[in-house]
Amino acid sequence: MGEAELAHLSLDEVAKHLRARDLSPVEVTRTMIERTERLEPTLGAYITFTPVAALEAARRAEHEILAGEYRGPLHGLPVAIKDQLWSKGVPTTFGSRAFATFVPGEDATAVARLRQAGAILLGQTNLPELCWAENFRDHPYAIPRNPWNTEHHPGISSPGSAIVLAAGLAYGALGTDTGGSIRNPAASCGITGLKPTYGRISMHGVLPLSRGLDHVGPMARSVLDCAILLDALAGHDPRDPESLDAPTDDGWSGPLAEGGRPLRIGVPRAHFWEELPPDLGRAAEAALDVWRGLGWEVREVVLPPMAPIAAAALTVHNALTGAEYGGLLAERPEELIPEVRKNLAETLEIPAADYIAALRTCKGFGVSLAEVLSEVDILVTPTISRTAPRMAPDGALLEPLAGDNFRGVFNPPGVPAMSIPCGFDDRALPVGLQIVGPRLGEAAVLAAGHAFQCATDWHRRRPPIASGT
Repeated sequence: MGEAELAHLSLDEVAKHLRARDLSPVEVTRTMIERTERLEPTLGAYITFTPVAALEAARRAEHEILAGEYRGPLHGLPVAIKDQLWSKGVPTTFGSRAFATFVPGEDATAVARLRQAGAILLGQTNLPELCWAENFRDHPYAIPRNPWNTEHHPGISSPGSAIVLAAGLAYGALGTDTGGSIRNPAASCGITGLKPTYGRISMHGVLPLSRGLDHVGPMARSVLDCAILLDALAGHDPRDPESLDAPTDDGWSGPLAEGGRPLRIGVPRAHFWEELPPDLGRAAEAALDVWRGLGWEVREVVLPPMAPIAAAALTVHNALTGAEYGGLLAERPEELIPEVRKNLAETLEIPAADYIAALRTCKGFGVSLAEVLSEVDILVTPTISRTAPRMAPDGALLEPLAGDNFRGVFNPPGVPAMSIPCGFDDRALPVGLQIVGPRLGEAAVLAAGHAFQCATDWHRRRPPIASGT
């Protein structure tokens, strides 16, 4: 098996090889390290890359597997962590000079659960400062670039995690999502990313952006791989007061392998579908036809007017972030880039009455959303209204990011939402499709995405930078 073929296997496929001992954790990890060392200067996927520790962990995993102590499908698998989650003994910078010297003394719960499952941690992936800058022009670390075209933006705010997956530098990754930060880069880089139900994965050991909206979630090349990661990550954590004590049954990956019944898909045309560029519209409509061809019911549904809800979700997000980091702005403004200083200053001007009104609007939307989802199993929308914009060599945006907020409206209700690749635009950039489910409805979201990926191969396409290496 050539390097490119090995690097672009799914997590599930590599796990089967490792369990059968056709491949070794050391061999697989060394491949990821060598590829990263070659491509990282171009892609800027990591803030802290830890190859020595990864190889040591791979040797331990290899010894355990040979000794018959196989832990499960993540054992010996190289994965990456967004540099917002604590990794014991490794700097966790949050993409900022303000946290450049912070070295946590313990793992975040999500990171610890990956280690317990036997995963090999490759390092901390790149992100914009505090998850909150759009431009990378003033970024204190390497400029992350889209593997499909390095002259384009990789999405925010989990770009490094999406980049390593698209480029074949890891088999799974952790991201965070406060207003779409898993789903935006997943769509931009042509990979799969899941924001689970709020509280499904512990936030202990995650530097907050907007408490109450922040989610940790799995990112991978396929829906099945995300389900395997979710199996390891989900579960109650008493150290997180928002952690759900909800049953996970036997996990999510097993039922996907068994197949399931056709689901009812709701399509909310207003706001999400009306102003798509023709190339994105064609890709999204073709995706609906895939489910129709599988015998699934696809019907239009009506949500409340979304523009005021999108604005309210943004107000809540910004007010919570201002409450979190207003002190940092006052005490150490020189450690923040100009764009983040400006964003934070604006949040501190939000009147309390506006925040409360926005919060009520979001809560009302949660009720309406639940009512619509009682009539269908999932909703399907475009993930973003435009593909990755062009970016200058210094990281400055040459085109605006999509301002649609298709993703952030689903964070206040805390429902699961996932982006999957569904085609390419006229510039050969990936197009993403969003699948939304009811609270605790990960099974339906994953089932829909998996059925789509069993019938298509968009998730198996490789970007040019990684295809021949």
